[in-house]
Formats: sequence, C-alpha cells, structure tokens
Amino acid sequence: MTTVLGEARRWGGVLWLGVAAMGCATAVRTTSVDAPPDVVARDAAAPASSGFGPHTVEPTAFLDDVDEEIDRDLRRHAWMAEHAEGDERLRAWQGLGESYARRAHRVGYARDVLLDQAFAAAEVQRLSLETLAKRLQAEQVQWWRRAAAAYDHVLDSVGPSTLDLRPRARWGLAEVLVNQGKADEHRTILRALVRDDPDSGLAAHAIVTLGDIAFGEQRFGDARRLYMAGMDHDDDAQRGYATYKLGWVEFLEGHQDRALGRWTQVVRGSREHPTRHALADEAANDCVMAYVSVGRPELAQAFFERLHPRLAAQLLERLAQAYVGAGDPESAQLVRSGLKRRPSL
Repeated sequence: MTTVLGEARRWGGVLWLGVAAMGCATAVRTTSVDAPPDVVARDAAAPASSGFGPHTVEPTAFLDDVDEEIDRDLRRHAWMAEHAEGDERLRAWQGLGESYARRAHRVGYARDVLLDQAFAAAEVQRLSLETLAKRLQAEQVQWWRRAAAAYDHVLDSVGPSTLDLRPRARWGLAEVLVNQGKADEHRTILRALVRDDPDSGLAAHAIVTLGDIAFGEQRFGDARRLYMAGMDHDDDAQRGYATYKLGWVEFLEGHQDRALGRWTQVVRGSREHPTRHALADEAANDCVMAYVSVGRPELAQAFFERLHPRLAAQLLERLAQAYVGAGDPESAQLVRSGLKRRPSL
C-alpha cells in the first residue's frame, strides 16, 4: 500500500511532496498554477521576443528517469524554439507540444497516486492529499493548454518544407482535445488529418480512432466502414486492431460466425508477434462467446488447441461455463470430457 513519507511544504514558489509508491520514495514537485489560462497559452505560443517564450516554462520534476528526460527535452526544445532558424525552429515547437503532452500525462499520474493514497488515509491526511491532488489537476490542465498552443502554432506555420509536421501536430492536438473533453473538435481534427494526409502513418490511427468513436456511439454502420478502411493501411498493428473491432461490430449485429472468423484471424496474425500478445489473448477469449453460438462442442478441443495452444485449456473451460450459462449442460460435458483426456503440457 502506498504511504505518505513527508508533508507538503512551500519552498521558493514550488510545492514539494515526499511519497512512497510500492515502497520506493518519489519526490513530486509541482509548478505554481496561479497564472491565468490566457497567460499559459501565450507563454507557450508567443514568440520568445515577447517575453512569454517557451524558455519561461518551469517543468514539473518527479525526479525519476522518465521525468528527467522530459525536463531535458523541454529545455532543449525551448532553446531551439528561441534560437534556431527556419524549419528547425518550427520542429522545436512540435517537440515542445509533445513534451508538454508527456508532462501532462505524468502530472495526471502523480495526481492519481495522491488520490489512491487519500482513499486509504485518515480524514485529516485525506483532506490534505485531496487538496494537493486538486492542485495537480489544475496544473495538468495548464500543461494540456500549453501543448494545444504549441500544436496550433505549428499548424498555423506549416509550409511546403515542413508538411510532414502537419499530421503529427494534428494527432497531438487530437490527444489534447480528447483530454480536454472537446469531443466535437477532437473528431474534426482527426477527419482533417485523414483528409489532408491520407498517406501518413498516423492516418490509420486517426481512422481507427474515429471508428472507436462511432462504435462507442453505437453507429455500427459508420464503425464498420471506418474499421474496414483501417484494415487497408500498411500499419500491421492498426490492421489487427481494426479487424478485432470489426469482429465486435459483426458480433453485436448478430453475425457470430463472421465475428468468430475475424477474431480467429486476429489471433493467428498476432499471437507470435512480440508486441501484440495482449490483442491475441483478448481475441481468443472473445472467440469463446462466438463459438457457443456457431461452433460444435465435439470439435471445440481441436479448434482451440490450434487457435491458441498456450491458452487452450483456459479457453475450453470458459467455453464449458458458457454452455452451462446458455442452458446447454450436455455441450459443456462434451467439452470437459475432452479436457480430461487432454495430456498435461
């Protein structure tokens, strides 16, 4: 359980909090969050000569390797945004936006750690931790605003020699907008990315994300169209994910046989891939739901052992339980009888 090692104290306009997470002490520093939002945006977006350039941003430091790396990136990009010339200056602004976004995520992580601590703390301590968490929430909002302002600056300044920055800036801005709860603007920027840069690697990400939005809103026809478009891109990971989600569209529309085919395709294409084990495992588990409706119980053992040898026993037991839940104990018994005969691996 996470415990508080130290109490918050003021020092030079900076708030320090000593905490221990999983037994490891971590120091959390938050910058002042008293500046109004318009100053925050101007801080990130205005030219350095105005006095509000990126060099004025003091990064939050969590004193671990990841956050020290973010601090270094912020300083490097800020210096380049102020002193570099031509295209390199705009590329530095892109780097600033990405670093601001990373910082926003890390501040959000620190906030969540404090809230977890508050949940288990005594009342007085809980109130103090919740207050600190609110300050971190306010700071995270400002980091997102800085990131948005930096991306806007890039998009306003892109020229023929920096067109490669446009999809990156739009993708980054889309992330900011979704974290700001601006769903309509998020959708608009993703559509602009797909429209203007269809050959970018990020276009596949944008298409699949739009598919997820349609899926979440139960617009399954739109979701199907977008996932199928995502399957046409060269990005293997996005193709696999789009195929998996298309399986869910098929399943929810009552086409369990098609869903089983999609999920089987995902498992066979992903189970040996070093970065896609989780997707393969998820699709294999979902195959159980579809198999109950369209598969033959006496063939289940052979099917699942070919599908995913490592998870076969677990999947077959889940299938037996699903048959019982569907009021078909005879099919469950057939599946379990095969499990008893299955040699131990």
